[in-house]
Amino acid sequence: MYIKLPSFNTMKNNMQELNDIDYYSHTVGLYEIPNVQKITVDSKRYAHTSGLSTYYTYDIIVKWDPPEWDLYNSAKVYYKKESATEWIYAGMGLQSLTIKSIADGGDYQISVVVRDMNGNHKAPKNGAKATITLN
Repeated sequence: MYIKLPSFNTMKNNMQELNDIDYYSHTVGLYEIPNVQKITVDSKRYAHTSGLSTYYTYDIIVKWDPPEWDLYNSAKVYYKKESATEWIYAGMGLQSLTIKSIADGGDYQISVVVRDMNGNHKAPKNGAKATITLN
């Protein structure tokens, strides 16, 4: 939700123009959404040959225990390279998800975010997290 808070100028007897006012962002939450438990991450490495060179891709297998919560619907999985700032959406699952064909090795952070039956969920930065090294 975006909020603008205009002021009233009593000297000039007029309201501040809405175009001149900065807005404030606020997220309304109906209830606390719990995190998943016991995240495990594993990987599979695949070798690919092209001419004389070989390169590798990786799958990341993410598993978790859902919370004991009546409103649980699924979980959204995000990942990012350890040095990155933006999360990449990988998909949704009930208790697991495989992130396919990661081309770069290195350290990755995984975030699993509970999605309730109404579609509400936390941001990836607030989800349950795990780290994996692909090499």
